[in-house]
Amino acid sequence: MRKFLVKFCVSSFFIAALSTSLVESATSQESKIIKSNLEKGILNYQDHPDESLAILGSAFSQALKLTAPSNPKEIREIGFYLASRCLHPSLFPEIESVIEAYLKEFPKGKYLGQILVNKGILDYENGRNSEGREALLKAEKLSGKVGKKQLLALEIDGLLMGKNYKSAGVLLDKIAKKSAKHSLFKADQYRFKQGCKEFATFRKDFDKSNTDIETKYRLLEKQIDKNYFAPDAPEGSLQIVKFEDSKLPAYNGVEIHLFDMTRVSSHHLSAAKRVEKLESFLNNFPESDEEITGRVLIQLHLIYLLEMNDPEKSALCLEKLQKLKSFQTRFLMEESLAALVNSDLKSARSYASLEKLMALKSLFPFDDGAFPRLEYKDVQRWFLLSSLIKESKSGLKEIIFNLEFKAGIYEIPPKILFFLANNNKVEAYAEYQTSRKDISEKNAAFLETFFLPLYNPLPDAERRLIVALLLAEDFPKISVDLLTSVIQTTPAKNSFQHALAILAEIYQTCGNHDEAQAVWALLRKYFPKSSWLK
Repeated sequence: MRKFLVKFCVSSFFIAALSTSLVESATSQESKIIKSNLEKGILNYQDHPDESLAILGSAFSQALKLTAPSNPKEIREIGFYLASRCLHPSLFPEIESVIEAYLKEFPKGKYLGQILVNKGILDYENGRNSEGREALLKAEKLSGKVGKKQLLALEIDGLLMGKNYKSAGVLLDKIAKKSAKHSLFKADQYRFKQGCKEFATFRKDFDKSNTDIETKYRLLEKQIDKNYFAPDAPEGSLQIVKFEDSKLPAYNGVEIHLFDMTRVSSHHLSAAKRVEKLESFLNNFPESDEEITGRVLIQLHLIYLLEMNDPEKSALCLEKLQKLKSFQTRFLMEESLAALVNSDLKSARSYASLEKLMALKSLFPFDDGAFPRLEYKDVQRWFLLSSLIKESKSGLKEIIFNLEFKAGIYEIPPKILFFLANNNKVEAYAEYQTSRKDISEKNAAFLETFFLPLYNPLPDAERRLIVALLLAEDFPKISVDLLTSVIQTTPAKNSFQHALAILAEIYQTCGNHDEAQAVWALLRKYFPKSSWLK
């Protein structure tokens, strides 16, 4: 906990809430020792936090002994109550369990009001602001020991303990507007106002400064440590992480593949170190702007998914991202891309994810800094191929018409092959006639075997052969699987001849020369006059 956070938290009423009303009716030696330890631990909290933890930890253990089932009910209640007073951050999880046990066993207990105060403080610490305020309001009604000023002081302390600086600032402004005479809060109000003003001035001059970059970022870090509650502190904190990761040497390289595309990026910080810093950011700034929180969650998701191979933690980040209203569409994008990692283009999972991406046209071109930069036409091409591997579809014709294709496949215009693969033979033939002057005699002879009769769909084996040809350059493994299925199901037919030739060329291109020669031998054996052998 930072020095200034402690300064805010240990207000007079916070200490009062921890150290007063310590079981006046308890006369046992144990309760006296616990009371003494509580007072020492609380007073040492700011200047000697480690010593404070040791003292409060001892008091907590002693108090728990009083809760033994063998003790009388009133002693057990005192034990639960005293244990709940040992409020040190390191003990918060155990204290929450103690408070839960007290509320269950003593729903109308003697110390219910003070227990609710402690519950409120812990609720604020864990970001449950509404629950925290509700607990404090119940405490005020029950005991009357927590006055209006004390309630506000505890609420502000709770917000600051939970690092909810924005809410604390809003509450302090609200108090100032309603009653300027609340001297109890003047110091905190002044601290917030001056700190925010100082940080804003620093940020304004940051880019203009001629100071060397290392010094600039060290000064920014000091500013954040001092004025961490300022509205721009979260953005500044992320800026520091980005700067540290951009330093040289960038030894931490990562290569990300998405089907036939690859992106290589390098980092100064390891994946584990970046995760540590980003998780720390979310912990330190739970009320940062939604846009900043969303960016951090996306970065964490991508590191967990692509670098640390931890899909469970990646999914948790996406789950949190989905809850942010302004990131609903971005969530769909990241979720769909994540499903494509280590996925085969011919799988049902890939097809479903690509179909979702097709509906997100407005987000393209897309670059999240990790996956390869994507144009919408990349997704369209993958979607077409994923669809055609299974079957032809009427809805694909319009996509083929409008898609800009890269260079020809085996010097054949891709649009002709896509139309043929989708059984749009009329469109394929029209495209062929338009491009005929740019097509070699060998390729023209190959294509013309598929056109006639023009209005009859291609036999399934021939359609799969065309799809295999479309896949040959970028997805050779899937292409080989399709060609093998064609060869096995249509021996000694025209498509068999073409399948052998394309298979041999794929093997040759991939460096599998022995396999290529074996397939060429089969082609020479069954089709000695094949145009593929010329």
